[in-house]
Amino acid sequence: MIELIILNALYIVGFHLATGEEMILNKPALWIEERIPYWLTKPLFNCPTCMASVHSIVPYFYMNDLTTHNLLIYPFYVCALAGLSTILARQTE
Repeated sequence: MIELIILNALYIVGFHLATGEEMILNKPALWIEERIPYWLTKPLFNCPTCMASVHSIVPYFYMNDLTTHNLLIYPFYVCALAGLSTILARQTE
């Protein structure tokens, strides 16, 4: 589980950085920002902390089966992922 959190956090920070100014995903990010409200772009690519809520779904449930136990653990996974993503993103500023 720890390995999954670390990999997921690295993915989130990398994706966030790739949408930054003069990066490969900047133009698609700007296109999306023109069409939807800012608060909706935060969990997609604008806020590493917020991104944990959306970008954790596929990795978590791909690596874990849908049992009641895993569904109960998921909120804690998202919180840990949000914290680690925030720490890593602040290191890149």
